[in-house]
Amino acid sequence: MIPAAQRTSTVEHATVEIRRAILDGRMAPGTAASIAVLSEQLGMSAIPIREALRALAAQGLIVLRPNRRAVVAPISLRELEDIFRARELYEVELAVLSATRYSAETLRRLEDLADAVASETVWDARVELHSEFHELLVTPAASDFDWRLLRIIWRASDRYTRFNLHSLLDLRAAHLPLLEAARAQNAVGMRKALKRHLDEGREVLGRALTEAAAGR
Repeated sequence: MIPAAQRTSTVEHATVEIRRAILDGRMAPGTAASIAVLSEQLGMSAIPIREALRALAAQGLIVLRPNRRAVVAPISLRELEDIFRARELYEVELAVLSATRYSAETLRRLEDLADAVASETVWDARVELHSEFHELLVTPAASDFDWRLLRIIWRASDRYTRFNLHSLLDLRAAHLPLLEAARAQNAVGMRKALKRHLDEGREVLGRALTEAAAGR
């Protein structure tokens, strides 16, 4: 039998690799997620691949259909609206509560991340930096329960983010109002800045999805 720790490590590796392929577009929305093909590509048995697909289904990235092949979850403007509505309802409120609690170290890290997101050219690294920036905005107020909910929302939005980060030309400018509100410990300013930031992201992303659907 395979030791439990080794089996878990294999499943985690498969989950990370398949997730990366979905997020960078190599596994396009709506395409089959064949266990046989993925097993061959990743050099592992079907068992960890199957468990990885279940984990990704829980994240909203894979759709498991009874007696049929799993597929990469489709993307849609309707889901995009739902995701951003959830982010506005939850993420904004936590950022507002956090705004007066930022430490000097957190503020410096936010500055560094805003610069890094704008200058990073490797897509995977840019997405990770962008995620860390948004995580830090809510960290002072977020409880363990909050994090569980936020992870679900953010994971659902991850595959849409790639359109957003490719479409926004000046990411430093996009994050500047958030930095200014954080520096000023301004809860009202943070609410306005983050709502505006999410609205702009949704609009840019909606246009990118529409253009992609039209083949432009």
